[in-house]
Amino acid sequence: MELYSEEMKKYFEYLQREIDKAYEIAKQARAQGKDPVRGIEVPQATDMAGRVENLVGPKGVAERIRELVKEYGKELAALKVVDEIIDGKFGKFESKEKLA
Repeated sequence: MELYSEEMKKYFEYLQREIDKAYEIAKQARAQGKDPVRGIEVPQATDMAGRVENLVGPKGVAERIRELVKEYGKELAALKVVDEIIDGKFGKFESKEKLA
């Protein structure tokens, strides 16, 4: 079963192409050094889990967030994934204070 119609798929592809163009323009503008930050602050993501991983990490957490949201909903999933990060499921950190 398809999630989207062919027309909807083409629309999303069009949106992604336009977003990519905008990001390229922003990247070129930032390369001129006229902005105090060289990189684009908001990385692209297709869903909330991807945004979390891109903005705060750690790498690999997006897939786990998606799994937990299906099982528990957003609020409880957020708490559970924090526990898993603290417990080291996504790698060890120098100190628990750095996780805060």
